[in-house]
Amino acid sequence: MKRIKFVYGIAGGLLLVAGVLLLALFRPGALLHQGPKPPVETAAGEGQPEIPLSGNQKNEAGNEVGDGAGNGTAANKAPQKPDGESAATDRNPNHLAGNSSEGNEDTDLPEKEPMGKGFTMVFFGDTYYNRQRLWQYENNGINGLLDDSLLRLIAEADVSVLNHECAFSDGGVAMADKEYTYRMTPSLAQSYVEMGIDLVTLANNHALDFGTEALSDTFSTLDQYGISYIGAGEDYERAKQAAVYELDGKTVAVLAASRVIPVVEWNILNRQPGMFCTYDSTALEEEIRACKELYDYVIVYVHWGVMEMERPEDYQRSMAYRYIDAGADVVMGTHPHVVQSIEFYQGKPIYYSLGNFLYGTTIKRTMLLRLEVDGGGVLQSRIYPCYAQDGKTCQMGQEEGEDFYRYMESISYSVQIDDKGYVKESEDGRS
Repeated sequence: MKRIKFVYGIAGGLLLVAGVLLLALFRPGALLHQGPKPPVETAAGEGQPEIPLSGNQKNEAGNEVGDGAGNGTAANKAPQKPDGESAATDRNPNHLAGNSSEGNEDTDLPEKEPMGKGFTMVFFGDTYYNRQRLWQYENNGINGLLDDSLLRLIAEADVSVLNHECAFSDGGVAMADKEYTYRMTPSLAQSYVEMGIDLVTLANNHALDFGTEALSDTFSTLDQYGISYIGAGEDYERAKQAAVYELDGKTVAVLAASRVIPVVEWNILNRQPGMFCTYDSTALEEEIRACKELYDYVIVYVHWGVMEMERPEDYQRSMAYRYIDAGADVVMGTHPHVVQSIEFYQGKPIYYSLGNFLYGTTIKRTMLLRLEVDGGGVLQSRIYPCYAQDGKTCQMGQEEGEDFYRYMESISYSVQIDDKGYVKESEDGRS
């Protein structure tokens, strides 16, 4: 009996020791740092696998892009960061700096998506070569029409656009009883190529000066030289069609229409070929809405206003507001032959008139407008003050440019222009 109790006593003691050892071995955290540590993610992305993105991921701009035929796709968009990434990376400053840190459990977060490089577009106003302009080009080439700084700005832009205020044709018959009728021989389209022009608007009061034959010649000439056109066409569908560009993963549509024609027959609705008009803004608003459903940015180029007036007419302002309400991101105009006011509506810029650019021998004030979209999709506008003398258009010097900025502020509505020409809405509402 004593032997049994002794055996039981030994067994019980062994069980007690075993229990203590087991508790020591399997208490929380006992084996957490035993053996080799898991690899830590480095700046080059090695180590632990990347955490997959989860949830509903929106495109960077939130819009679908289209194929130009009304079919929207989600292609060519960079995905946004997953929800919550910012808060997670805030807990790990080493990760934000691109450094790794041993034992930090947040180092397996994905790297931020790199932003794109962005893109630029340049726009300027009325263009028609008078005798002095022709002499400059024939004797000095493209450098006789524009100075080096402007040629550089145009060359650096992803898309360059002007208002072609005439026909490219040697045919047709000049419109009777019209004071000024303009055309340029088709071979002069080569100067646009040398200049770096990608797109022209034909929605103006001179494209049909020599009739429909000359307008059709204009279409074929531009096609031959690889220059796109908007605002006119052989039929209504072509005349209202936007020019669409894909730039750094974003899509941009440019529309054009005229509210200045000498006779109603110029309207594409009354005669074909003809031009897209906006005396009634309904049709243009519909095109803006349709483009905004498909593309990231919509730019509207309108021929309107009263010649030589530095401020817009009331109808220009009300129409511009309607265009922006329909989805336009920028509205700009031509026709007055002088620069006009700048205004912001719903945070979107309106340039009521860009003025003459390659039109006439002497120009006191004009501008090249540059739209800049950064890698994050933020759009800014910047103006480059210019003038013309002896048929050559040049960029103003610093002092003259400062005077131009102050002049533009004085005729504009709640606008401020910094010393680099960036145009912003005035914070204090000053106009």
